[in-house]
Amino acid sequence: TLRSIFENPANTRLLKSFAHRIGLMHENPVAQEIVGAWLQPGGLLTPVTANNEANSQILSYVAPVCPNLLLDRIEAELTAEAFGGFEERFDNRRTTILSMLVSLAYESETFTRCLNLLILIARAEDPDSNYDSVRDKIVPFFQPYLSGSHATLEQRAAMVRSHISSDDSIERAIGFSMLSKALGGPSWTGAGMGDFGARPRDFGYQPNHQQLVDWRHQFIDIAVEAGLDQDMERSSSARSVLADKFRSLWRQDAVRQKLADAATQLNERRAWSEGWKAVQSTLYFGNRRLAKEPELQFGIDELVALQNSLRPTDLISNINAYLFGRSIDLWSLDPDFDHDDTSKYEAARSRIAATVTDFGREFSSSKTHISELGDQLFSANSMAYGEAFGRGLALGSADARATWGELVAGLRGYG
Repeated sequence: TLRSIFENPANTRLLKSFAHRIGLMHENPVAQEIVGAWLQPGGLLTPVTANNEANSQILSYVAPVCPNLLLDRIEAELTAEAFGGFEERFDNRRTTILSMLVSLAYESETFTRCLNLLILIARAEDPDSNYDSVRDKIVPFFQPYLSGSHATLEQRAAMVRSHISSDDSIERAIGFSMLSKALGGPSWTGAGMGDFGARPRDFGYQPNHQQLVDWRHQFIDIAVEAGLDQDMERSSSARSVLADKFRSLWRQDAVRQKLADAATQLNERRAWSEGWKAVQSTLYFGNRRLAKEPELQFGIDELVALQNSLRPTDLISNINAYLFGRSIDLWSLDPDFDHDDTSKYEAARSRIAATVTDFGREFSSSKTHISELGDQLFSANSMAYGEAFGRGLALGSADARATWGELVAGLRGYG
């Protein structure tokens, strides 16, 4: 009887109102029977990935009644060979399914399945597009607070490990974004409590102090494992993530020894230039803070010791430190730079540029092949002193044409 009434388009408003009320009765066996029938193959709301706008709204109303059945149905449809993905990002069906998966990932029992389905959708989308990106819905699940999920630390750690080890470039990139978020600090933002029908919801997992320390230790270990990997791309990504989060992590006293040990491990395997710059930066801002709060315990002595142990000692390591990465952060490369004195900005840049030119001249005159610098010379996201290094290469070369030929060949080899 319900079906005969609601299949009439004229009764759409009535059906929406009915579905909204049903969605608030998730413990009622009659409500569960009705929604269960709607979610069966051939039911009113199936296939769930191909509903029209009205049925998509109805699905969002009744999802809290049979969440496990709904997840089964979404999973079956998304993993079927016949599913060709969502054609448009503003497609209401796509929006509804993503919203359902984000809501269903709240429970630890369904977290891994939901995340795997979100990543499946993300793999089919352009990773360079930021419009309603699936990745932006995935990554917040890996912050320690306001994540919107009660997934355990072990579940999230396993998910990060799995994806940073993936051979799929998109999955790997998402994995390192997860790791970065897991190691990040405040401020954290959440989408709000967002009750699921009549099911009360909070902001998800909220670790106490010791649990947060355990969280930090776990994800630092994951970063070190990947940073020691033989795969250079995976290793470099992990090292960059840990260096980027070093300063905020150092603020937590209970994590400092773990960080220092991680830095030592990474540097022993291969010079950790990004880590040296991160320590320099942390030391610079730590001293500035201590000038205002002299009673603060900031671990300055430990930072100085770490700075000395990570300091680049050979030419290639120095070039990696000064030429690649966020070289625009002058405080990490010039000890005489003063953040509050704008007149010293250009002077610091000139000193660093002169240093990098000297490195270029030394590299060129040593007749070391350009391949020793790796693909970073052509792929680095930031190279603020590339011109200075190139000038040094030219000045130190006994045969400028031959050196230029090596550069062109390297570029072509990179593709």
